[in-house]
Amino acid sequence: MGYSQCRFLELSAIIDRNCSRLEQKGRPREPSSGLDRITAAEIDELLIQQKSERQTTVIVVTHDVHGARRVGDRFAVFDKGDLVAFGTAAEVEQSEHETARKLISES
Repeated sequence: MGYSQCRFLELSAIIDRNCSRLEQKGRPREPSSGLDRITAAEIDELLIQQKSERQTTVIVVTHDVHGARRVGDRFAVFDKGDLVAFGTAAEVEQSEHETARKLISES
């Protein structure tokens, strides 16, 4: 079984067990880290489905702006450890912080 399939099964198992966090070595793990675009999109769909079915909040820590925009309703942008913007994609696009504007518009 390839890495992508293992990551998908790992996330599915965590959701099935109703776990609250996906972690690796005590640190949050990006759900689609190191995956091809097709598998990453499948994981995004799984998160969207679970968010809707369970009517719950999903917090995803990621550098994948495209995936974040698919899954997220609100975004927090950090620059060198400081929170520099928070809000919807449209609100972050209007941020005074240049890095936040550039980051959210990358998708």
